[in-house]
Amino acid sequence: MMNALKQMKLLYVEDDEDTRMALTQLLKRMGAKVFAAGNGEEGLEIFHKVSPDILIVDLILPQISGVEMLRQIRKADQEIKVIVTSTVSMVDTIINVVDLKIAHYMLKPIDVEGLEERLKTLAEEIVQKRGQQLSDTQVELLKNKRLIEADLRKEFFRIIKTCQGRGAKDILVFFQGNTLDITIQDSLTPMEKVLLSQSRNASFVEHFRQNFYHCIENQFTEVIQNVTKTRPSLSLVKVNVWKGVDKLCFVLQ
Repeated sequence: MMNALKQMKLLYVEDDEDTRMALTQLLKRMGAKVFAAGNGEEGLEIFHKVSPDILIVDLILPQISGVEMLRQIRKADQEIKVIVTSTVSMVDTIINVVDLKIAHYMLKPIDVEGLEERLKTLAEEIVQKRGQQLSDTQVELLKNKRLIEADLRKEFFRIIKTCQGRGAKDILVFFQGNTLDITIQDSLTPMEKVLLSQSRNASFVEHFRQNFYHCIENQFTEVIQNVTKTRPSLSLVKVNVWKGVDKLCFVLQ
C-alpha cells in the first residue's frame, strides 16, 4: 500500500520550541501535511481552519491546556485520531482523558520510529474507513503532491486577487485521495469589513461570498484540471466571516 500518510493532515501541538521544530521536520519527511502550534489556543485555531485527520498533542500547554483543547475538539470532531505525548509524572492526568478517545500514548522523549509506525497504522485505518480506492492517476498525483499543491496555491492567489481586487492573506491547499481542500484566509474586501461592523449584516456577507466562489468556480476548475489532469467538481463552499476563513472542496474524478 502506498504511504497513506501522504493523504493526511496532521496537527502537532507542543510548547517546547526545540522539540516542536525538530519533530515537525521529521513528521514532514514521513509524508504528512504538517501544521504546528505552540499552545492550546493556537492549536484550536489551526484545528478549525484545516480540519486535520490526526492530532499529536502534549497535555501540558500554556493558555489552554492540552486536556481542555481536546475536550473542545471532541465537541466538533469525534473522528480525529489523537496521539498524546506525556511524561511518567502525568499518569493521573492521562487517566482523566480516557473518555476523549485517545488512540495512543507516547512517553517523552518520543520514540520516532515507534511514532512513525503508529502514524502509518492510523493513516491506513482512516483511508480504509473512507473507502478511498485510488486510481493510477491519483497515485501519481500523490507522488508529486507538494509540487502540485504549490502550483495550485500560486494560481488560486492570482484568481482571488484578480477577481476581487484584493488578495488573501494565505491559502492552504491539500490534495487528499480524490479530494482537494482549499482554505482561504482573510480575503474579505474593505466593503465587506465595513458591512460586518454591524453584526446583522453577517449572513448577507456570507451569502455574497458563497455566490462569489460559485461565480469563479470555472476558473478554479480550469486551473485544477490543467494541473492535475482530472475532472474536478465543486462539492463544498463554507464561509465563516467572523473567523475570516473560507473553505472550498473539489472532488477529483
